[in-house]
Amino acid sequence: MNLIKVDVEGAELLVLKGAQRILTEMRPIIVMEVSKRTTARFGYSVDDLLAFLKQEGYQIRSVPNEENAIAEPIETKNNSDWRLAISDWWNGF
Repeated sequence: MNLIKVDVEGAELLVLKGAQRILTEMRPIIVMEVSKRTTARFGYSVDDLLAFLKQEGYQIRSVPNEENAIAEPIETKNNSDWRLAISDWWNGF
């Protein structure tokens, strides 16, 4: 598995915690929407989500002019040459 798309309207942290074994073993790139508005409905903040991903060894990149983000493993265990071409620009959501 190289890529996970998470579109769960604010439950991203719950989904990613449930997929923790996959994140650790397979190191997929994650595409998701990140919004203060939707995360608050599930009792956590964007900072909580980013801290979890950082703890799992992921770096976060935003998609310019959108609420979407890419979480890319700092080190991949498979397909280490596969990367998404995306800007380093980060707007802090």
